[in-house]
Amino acid sequence: MQEGHPYDLRSRDRAVLDFIRSCDDSSDEMSDSHAELEASGGLATTVSTEEVRATTPRIHAVPRAPNISSEILVLEKELQTLELHKRKMQLLQNIDACKQTIAAMQEKDSPGQSPSTTRAPKNHATASGVEPTPNVQPLQGGFTVQSLQDQASALKRKAWANSTTSTYRTHMKTYLDFCDHISVPPLPATSKTLQLYATYLAKVKCFKFCSIQQYLNIIPHMHKLCDLSDPIPEDYQLKYLLMGIKRELGTAQFPVDSITPSHLLRMRSFLDFSSVEDSGFWCACLIAFYGLLRPGTIAITGPFEASKHVRRVDLMPCSWGYLLCLRHTKTIQFRERELNVILPQVTGEMCPASALQAYLHLTRGADLFGPLLLSGKGSVFTYSIFRQKLHSILVQAGIDDSNIKGHSFRRGGATWLSRISVPVNQIKAIGYWSSDAVLRYIDPHFSSLLDTMVLFGKSLPNAK
Repeated sequence: MQEGHPYDLRSRDRAVLDFIRSCDDSSDEMSDSHAELEASGGLATTVSTEEVRATTPRIHAVPRAPNISSEILVLEKELQTLELHKRKMQLLQNIDACKQTIAAMQEKDSPGQSPSTTRAPKNHATASGVEPTPNVQPLQGGFTVQSLQDQASALKRKAWANSTTSTYRTHMKTYLDFCDHISVPPLPATSKTLQLYATYLAKVKCFKFCSIQQYLNIIPHMHKLCDLSDPIPEDYQLKYLLMGIKRELGTAQFPVDSITPSHLLRMRSFLDFSSVEDSGFWCACLIAFYGLLRPGTIAITGPFEASKHVRRVDLMPCSWGYLLCLRHTKTIQFRERELNVILPQVTGEMCPASALQAYLHLTRGADLFGPLLLSGKGSVFTYSIFRQKLHSILVQAGIDDSNIKGHSFRRGGATWLSRISVPVNQIKAIGYWSSDAVLRYIDPHFSSLLDTMVLFGKSLPNAK
C-alpha cells in the first residue's frame, strides 16, 4: 500500500463502511459499486473481505427509523376531517336553532292554529343520542308533560305585542337574508359578520343611526332564544364601527308634522257623512285629536279581540258628551289601569260628541260587544283603512302628506293644548305621559315666542 494515497482504507474507514452496509437495505448494490470502483483502478490496494472482518470490530445492525413525516401527514388529514365534521354539526345546530326561532315568531301571528301543528317531535336528537319521549301519562291534577310544554309555547308566543313581533320579524328577516347573501352562518354571529351587517345597513340600506341600532337589537334576541351568549356587548370592534357611523350619519330625528284644526276642517269638507266608513273615519280623527291618541288605538290592527280592542259598549253617553274607556293601549298592555277619554259636547263642526252621535245612528243595531268603528256592512274599521283614507283625503284637500302619519294627531293635540296656555302637567295627564317625553310632542309656536321675547326686551332697563 502506497503511503499518502487518497483512497487509503484505514481501520476507521473500514468500520464506517461496514456500519453503512449494515444500515442500508441496499447493501448488495453498494458492494457492486465498490467492486466496480476497484476494477476501474479507483482503489490502489485490494483488501479481502476476510481481512476486513478480522481487523474490524463487529457492529450490530441498527434498525431503520420509522417514516415519521408520513405518519404526521396522515394524522393531519384525520384532524382536518374531524374539524370539518365538527363544523358541519355546529352549522346544522345553528340552522335548527334559526328555524325554531322563525317558527316561534311566525306562530305569534297564528292564534287560531292548533297547538298540535307546532308541537315538537317526540324524539329529540342530542349529542349523546336520542332523548326519551316525554311522559305522556297524566300526572297528578290531570295534566301531562306534553300539555305543559304546549302551554309554555303558547305563553311564550304572547310575550310580545303583535306590533313588536311584526317589527322583530322584519329585523330578523333582514339579518337572515344578509347572512344568506354573503354565505355565513347567522348564529353564532362573529365580529366580522356584525361589522359587515352594520356597514350594510348604513351604506346599502341607507338607514338612520337609530334604525341601525334597532335592527342590531334582534341579534341578541336570536342568540338568547337559542341559548347562546350575546355577542354584541363584548365586541369592541363593532362599538368602534358604530361610533364612526354615528359621527357620519348623526343622530338627528325628524318628528312627524302636527295635525292642526285647519287641517281637520279642510279634510271634513271632502267627507260623505252618509257613508259609514267616512263617518267612522271622522270620529277616529276627532277621538285621536281630543284624546292625544294614536289612531291605531281606536282602529283595529289584526283580528278583533274583545279583551283589548275598543268595543261599542266602551263608549258611555254622559250629560256633557261621551266618555270612552280604553283597556289596552301601547302603554297599557297588562290591564294595570284604564284610560278615560273625555269627548265633550261643544259647538261647531269639530264637536266629537255630535260626530259620534251621528255615527251611532248610522250603525244602530250593531253588536254592543263588537268593534266600535265599522267600515260598512258590519266589517271592521282597521288601521290600514284609516291610513289609506287619511292619505286620500289629504291629497284631495291639497295638503302635503309626506310627513303626516298616525302620530300626527297625538302631536297636534298636545301642541294645540300648549298653544292655548294649558300647563304641561295637565297635558301629561290628558295624554297619560309618565315622563317629560311630552315636551318632544309640543311644537313651539313662533308668535308666542316672539311675544315673549318682546316682553323680555321691554322689561330691560334703559340707559340713563
